[in-house]
Amino acid sequence: MESLTQQFNRLSELEQKIIVYLGQIPNGIMLSEFQSHLKISHSDVLKALASLGQRCWIERLELDNKTYFTLQPMLKYYIASLNEL
Repeated sequence: MESLTQQFNRLSELEQKIIVYLGQIPNGIMLSEFQSHLKISHSDVLKALASLGQRCWIERLELDNKTYFTLQPMLKYYIASLNEL
């Protein structure tokens, strides 16, 4: 079984950037927030989020007719541990 580190290293640079950003956010964020905080084009964000969703790295939450993206608690813990290194 592959370790999380091996799987994380296989992600694209943009996907890693999104995962690290989500790991720093206590709650989910909307698509528009990715674009404004990370200065990434709409189409690139959509492609990266779709890829991360297929790989089960992110979760989509629907609240009040809005879509939010977040990490599972285990992945947040893993990302926090990367930042400590």
